[in-house]
Order: sequence, then structure tokens, then C-alpha cells
Amino acid sequence: METVIRKVIVGTDPKKGLAWVVGQTVGDGEVSHIHQEDEGDILIFVLKDNEEFLWKRISKNTSFICENDLRF
Repeated sequence: METVIRKVIVGTDPKKGLAWVVGQTVGDGEVSHIHQEDEGDILIFVLKDNEEFLWKRISKNTSFICENDLRF
């Protein structure tokens, strides 16, 4: 079963970290999905004008917290 990441927070304290959520507006687009590579890096993709772009890559060496989507 594939885990779907809904939200990622960079930092060790969720109240003080930078957060991105699927559906969040960023510039002229919105976060379309968040993916964790097998090596551990987090990729954040943005959808703009029906085209998807890799927007951010968070290194596996950075402290981050992932919140999974719990749709059943």
C-alpha cells in the first residue's frame, strides 16, 4: 500500500516550522502532491496551468515531519 503524504513540515517543532499542504496556493499554482523518494528526500510538486512542476526538494538530511492522508 502506498502512503499518501498530505502535509510536510520542515523543522523539528511543528508550530515553528515551514509547512506545505496539498491544495495550498503557492504563487500562481497550487501544491498538487508531495512524494518521498526511496532514498528519503521529499519532493513537492506544483500544478500551474494544467502543467506539473517540481517546486521543492527537501533533503533527507533535513529535519522534517510528514502528515499522511488518512482517506479510507
